[in-house]
Amino acid sequence: MSAGETERVERMLEALSRESGIVFIRNDAEHTAEAAAAHLKKKFEYAANNLSTAEEFIDKVGSRSSLSNREYLVRKTGEKARPARDYLFELLRRLDSNAASP
Repeated sequence: MSAGETERVERMLEALSRESGIVFIRNDAEHTAEAAAAHLKKKFEYAANNLSTAEEFIDKVGSRSSLSNREYLVRKTGEKARPARDYLFELLRRLDSNAASP
């Protein structure tokens, strides 16, 4: 993975760790955003050499359990749980948009 793509993933995980009002659900267990970011960072470190883009990280590594193959979920306060994949893609797009702004 290129340095630029690695930076995008790291920026996304850092932003995730600071998110408030969300619960990250992995294999039916609820985790804080900070714990979720730490978990995904470990997965990224393990898989980075086999990935090309931040989007590929989300699709292949960051959105489901490698043990159970179950999809990760995110629940915002007052909302129902939804796929973490969708949430992570939105977060990445928001960060990319902010980085492109002057």
